Amino acid sequence: MPATFEAFRSRLLSTDQVDLLIRTNQPNVNARFLLDEEMLVGIVSSLPYSGGVSALAHWTMQADPDGADDKSKKISKIVLPISLNCGWSIRPSRHLDPISGAIISSELQRLYDELLEADWDEAKALHGEDTSAMHLKRSPQQRRADAFVEMAKRSSTVTQGTQTPRSC
Repeated sequence: MPATFEAFRSRLLSTDQVDLLIRTNQPNVNARFLLDEEMLVGIVSSLPYSGGVSALAHWTMQADPDGADDKSKKISKIVLPISLNCGWSIRPSRHLDPISGAIISSELQRLYDELLEADWDEAKALHGEDTSAMHLKRSPQQRRADAFVEMAKRSSTVTQGTQTPRSC
């Protein structure tokens, strides 16, 4: 994996991104990986980690369509149970496949960023130039939870027959 090593040595890739590329380079796709390595390194180095996960999962499905069918059969059996405790709080209790996880984490991050910007705007309106993180009305954890709820609210407002975004 010479392109991966060189990009890491040049500090274009983090150790997590290198690990992601190493885990992608499996025996069933090794020959194709060697041909596409420079392109994959470029893609992974230009995306946030979750985007790299999604891109490499998509590449793997293209590089090994037979293996992708086997994986999709396994993935289709994955469920995401939600634990409901006596305080009526919920907690997802399973892991998702890389593509589904990347889709969810990317959307949650986008909504989190929207909420963070709104919190800063509100705090600046109240406190002016002396605004700091302690003036924000929500903690990062609460903002993440609110982003999760916002994602569900937006999902519930989609009308039947509306075209959903394309998958990766």
